[in-house]
Amino acid sequence: MELHVWLLGILVCCSGTSAYPSVRSVFYLHTTPRTWNEAKLICEAQTAELFRVKNVNTIDELKFVDGMTEWNGNFSKLMSQNMMWLALYETQDTANQFLNHGCIKPSDSSSWPWADAQPANLPNQEFCVAMDSKYQWSLQNCNQTYNFICQRNDGDCWFDPRDNTIATAQTLTIDDVVVESEADCATSCRNGWINSTECWGFSYRVSDNTCRVHYHTDSAIFINNTSNTLEVNTDWTFYAKICVGGLLRSVNVNYIDNNVEPRVLNCTDLVTVDGVLDDAICYCECRDPPPMWEPTISSLSLKQKIEQIVAALTIDSKNTSAAQRKLISVMDDRPSSQSIGYIGVVFLSLVFGSIIILDLNVLVSHTNNLVKKLKTSTSSDA
Repeated sequence: MELHVWLLGILVCCSGTSAYPSVRSVFYLHTTPRTWNEAKLICEAQTAELFRVKNVNTIDELKFVDGMTEWNGNFSKLMSQNMMWLALYETQDTANQFLNHGCIKPSDSSSWPWADAQPANLPNQEFCVAMDSKYQWSLQNCNQTYNFICQRNDGDCWFDPRDNTIATAQTLTIDDVVVESEADCATSCRNGWINSTECWGFSYRVSDNTCRVHYHTDSAIFINNTSNTLEVNTDWTFYAKICVGGLLRSVNVNYIDNNVEPRVLNCTDLVTVDGVLDDAICYCECRDPPPMWEPTISSLSLKQKIEQIVAALTIDSKNTSAAQRKLISVMDDRPSSQSIGYIGVVFLSLVFGSIIILDLNVLVSHTNNLVKKLKTSTSSDA
């Protein structure tokens, strides 16, 4: 089952703001252990990258994913059995620095959760970083085989409803506004930034179409501290912006790479920010509302939720612009195109005209015979 789910990411929004709202990302948990280099190759084959820990909220987000998606506890199970590769590795050049996946330089290293006596900088032995069951980091031989996660940005976040609930936690006071529907409120939240503070959800009162957009410096506050962000209120429905989720994968393709060093090209140009913009993603229609589900979905089982989400996100290949363009002839006014068309018409006329000319005498003969038969038939009847 293909369920597109999401991890926090960054992309450019066409609304004109200088801020970068969170986006959804396909987030693959691989259950077959691989070396660091093999894991990197598999992720790249999926147009993805090894999982990068971006901030202190990441572990809470992983736990949230483990309980709400088809991971279904597999992440916690794998972590208790083995370590998990991260994108982070240590270079062996004169700089002796840490980079992510390829040449991505982390923006902050002061709060990295290293295990005791780590990082252990043993020469020519330990270059790649893995995470243990306590979510602490350590340097490991890159030819060790551990489980891993691939992540790939893939569009818009979605909104998960909590019926008869209103959100309370926010750092900025936002006046209630009247809108036409929840979709308009969701669009305002998706595009909303105030002083570098991101919208993390909205509350909607259906009786008078009142929208209350919530902002917080912690964009994952709903995930990190749900009990303190919501309260019961029968007049409202709260929609949390969800950008995390997960898919299970077990790739059996024969990727063999037991090198003790990461196979990374020489990093002459480092990307110096942790959030790399994905050029393949852009809000082409910022006015279109983001995905959101009906409040009744909260009463469904996990399997039923997954089925509804898959059905909503499934794209009919016959309705894509690429498929429709195959059935449409587009006018091309270029002289070169018109000349090619004229040449084609002349060529086809010559071919079919030659066939007709070659068989013209046969056609005339058959016509004469037919006329004679008709005359004979008419004379006999008379």
